Amino acid sequence: MQDPYQEQTNKIYNDWALVFKEKTQNLEDFWWMLETFKSFMISWKILDIGCAYGRHMKLMQEYWFDVYWVEISERLIELAEANIKKKITVWSMLDIEKIYPPREFTGIISSASIVHMDKSLWISVLKSTYRLLQANWFLYLAFLILPEESSPDTRIKSSKTIPWINKKYVYYSEGEMDSILKDIWFIIKKEFIHCPHNDIWKTIIAQKI
Repeated sequence: MQDPYQEQTNKIYNDWALVFKEKTQNLEDFWWMLETFKSFMISWKILDIGCAYGRHMKLMQEYWFDVYWVEISERLIELAEANIKKKITVWSMLDIEKIYPPREFTGIISSASIVHMDKSLWISVLKSTYRLLQANWFLYLAFLILPEESSPDTRIKSSKTIPWINKKYVYYSEGEMDSILKDIWFIIKKEFIHCPHNDIWKTIIAQKI
């Protein structure tokens, strides 16, 4: 399974990894929602897919004792702190079932990691996360919402984190992701809307049933 833009996107993050880290390492846009996600956890074996250099590591390591990361950009992984680099697997989220067995985790995080991925491929990844989660446990998902219902859901535009680079961004209409998750047998437990940098982001905490 291949994303036709995956090679291009990976090259961008490899080429500009240091710039990306400098622009994002102090952002706290998702932290309070991760705190909410933490409140659902009783035991901790967490997988963060598309983790970049492990930018949520501080919060996760403070509360979650058994955290694993998956990231495709080797250069971003090189920028991770040594204490988590050893737990990052260089791998595509499109094939995560090849490295982890079913029902391996009690929580899975995808924080803004799907914004460059075609919807059909993301649905495949979601199905994989469902199989990797233990029954009754939780998925944390942050993604972009269309600013207007009539606007195109896929755009090439200037990156916020690497301003001189254009990247593909994929948006979801209000309620679209809810429907996708319910079709895969997740139930929605919490939803948040927030608008950093003039974008509309939605975060969902969903439970496997």
